[in-house]
Amino acid sequence: MNRISTEIRRRELYEQVWNVPMWTLAKKYGLSDVGLAKICKKNDIPRPPRGYWARKKSGRKAQKPPLPGREVERVIIINGHLNSGSESSLERICLKEIYPKEFLKKDIFVPEKLESPHPLVAQSMEILGRSKRDRNGLLEVRGEYCLDIRVSPETLPRAFRIWDSLIKALNEGGFDVALSGGSTEVLINGVALDIAISEQLVRKRKDPRDHDLDGYYQFGYNHYADHSKPSLNLCLSVGNSQGKSSCSRSWRDSGTQRLENILRRVVMTLLRTAAKITNNREREAREK
Repeated sequence: MNRISTEIRRRELYEQVWNVPMWTLAKKYGLSDVGLAKICKKNDIPRPPRGYWARKKSGRKAQKPPLPGREVERVIIINGHLNSGSESSLERICLKEIYPKEFLKKDIFVPEKLESPHPLVAQSMEILGRSKRDRNGLLEVRGEYCLDIRVSPETLPRAFRIWDSLIKALNEGGFDVALSGGSTEVLINGVALDIAISEQLVRKRKDPRDHDLDGYYQFGYNHYADHSKPSLNLCLSVGNSQGKSSCSRSWRDSGTQRLENILRRVVMTLLRTAAKITNNREREAREK
């Protein structure tokens, strides 16, 4: 990681701290807000108290204490990292301090044959084994005791193998996967993220001979109509819709990508998303 070194006078940093929120200013110097706060404390630079920015935004008077000491022009050297800012903070919080390196580096393998399925997978296999197709050709899921999965019978075995490998990898990392209100959630450091696997649909135009033209004729009847059918391509999506921390991300099968080969990327996205939501919640709490 490239380092960046910045020289700034103590008085200038003091003015910046009281004009720009810490979490925003820290990005400029390649630091986390915690790292910048430590520099301020070391150099006896007062920082805005909790609720300061909320009061200022509402137009209420917010007191600003003077810069103590006489060395107001003393130069401070700030050592940070390029392209870090909040993302560096996420990396530090999410990838270095919380999660074991062995887990982060480990690839996730999806076998050709499902053996010893996870209990949630086994339970869902039993439920979907009795399900019927809906009008689009996908299996109907009813109730709250099945994984969030919307696919056709043709892709169901493959979807179960992907689910099984993903759940086992998350469990190995210490994260629980559970069913909640019809959704499938993974709990990461107090943040619940939704996971789902679905099959993409394609539109197909019906030919006139597919219609029953016998019987009553209705003026303006369209002999051509579109209908949806399963594409055999899967989509894996993750998201969070709790409060202001709404976010989503999805991956799809393509000519150059299969879901089996990007599960490690999915897990890393889950970890970063959870860390980002946690940081946002802490920032909102500081603003109050």
